[in-house]
Amino acid sequence: MQEKILAVFSELLQKYPPILSLEEGIKFLGIPSVNALRIRFGRGKLPVRLRENGGGQCFFLLDFAEWQVTGEKQEQILPVREKKPAKTKNKGGRPSKGAEIARRQAEAAEN
Repeated sequence: MQEKILAVFSELLQKYPPILSLEEGIKFLGIPSVNALRIRFGRGKLPVRLRENGGGQCFFLLDFAEWQVTGEKQEQILPVREKKPAKTKNKGGRPSKGAEIARRQAEAAEN
């Protein structure tokens, strides 16, 4: 298996650099845009590992070779952010104008 991966890697190395930018990676994967790539990464549907290199993200060509040989989705190294809970309607803060008028009228009726 390792020999096959290295053979595919040396083949790919003739066409591509060893570290691929996001733009080069999306062309290789057939993804339409970097935004679509980020959405797939967030959903955990990216077949190749996304790596961090100098503060930015990139792909390693060896990961593409491994993916082509095995055909299996690779486990991500970078953490996938948890989905934030939906915002609930804020009950605190300033009341609406109608609510304020109704409160004042109720206070006036009591007095």
